[in-house]
Amino acid sequence: MVTAKCRELANQLANVIQKGRLFDAFLFAGERFKVSASLAIKLDEAYAAYLADPENPEKLARLEDLEEEGAKDTVWEAAGGDPEKLKALDFHNDMAEGFYLYDICARRHCGIYMRSDYWLKATNAWRFKCWIQWPVVRGKDPTVAATMVKKYGEDMDKWPQPGCGAKFSPWAKGPSKIIELQMPDGNWQAIRAMRLPQKLDDEIKKVLLEFHEASGQVTAEEILENVPMVFPKTHKTDVPGVSRFDVEDWIKKDSPTLTESGWVALCQLIAEKNLADLGCILTLCRKMTAE
Repeated sequence: MVTAKCRELANQLANVIQKGRLFDAFLFAGERFKVSASLAIKLDEAYAAYLADPENPEKLARLEDLEEEGAKDTVWEAAGGDPEKLKALDFHNDMAEGFYLYDICARRHCGIYMRSDYWLKATNAWRFKCWIQWPVVRGKDPTVAATMVKKYGEDMDKWPQPGCGAKFSPWAKGPSKIIELQMPDGNWQAIRAMRLPQKLDDEIKKVLLEFHEASGQVTAEEILENVPMVFPKTHKTDVPGVSRFDVEDWIKKDSPTLTESGWVALCQLIAEKNLADLGCILTLCRKMTAE
């Protein structure tokens, strides 16, 4: 049965799909995570060098330059020539009003999700931990840093650490992403999602403008047929920008997820709006469905 709440959620999700926000978020997720992690390493090193010699103007300048670089890297042009500047989602700032995308720690009793530059990079390999790297956060986000200093003092060792410390792989299989949507009443709801399948990712980027235009024709009714409409509530932590998804509640509700088959269904739905330009997407979707 389609409830009023389900329809409301479908309307909100249809809105971000129609504007191209949802697919932009997933299409550029990998690239932005890499930029974030690479910059995080440099900021860590520059911050440590500055703390070791705070009177050295060159070290301070280096740190400030990297902070400015980070601010620039969080902004990118929307596809299709849209003049609006969008915040890169894997830095997990605003993508669009009422829409966020995060990586989540899938450990059963954790469920922490946060900005990608918060995740602790454990080694030079692509391995992360569910742990906040406070020196990087302090260097990149003065607003969060000021809040933490006001609440907990200057000593970062005394700042709260909501992460569980588990290893995290940003491209692991399974529902490793969280989509947050703001409802008309101001409350936020969330859905767990797998990443957009790489095959679809590659093909959509080749016809991105046409795909965006076709996305604008998607309706809430069509969304209801393809996307799970159970959105467990989330809980804020003591750290701005870090929330906890109720994994236990999600499991009790049969683990509703935007799966690979869900992505395929959505992409097929969009491709059918423009067979002339998106026939390659439709063909791929049908092939993936048959596999």
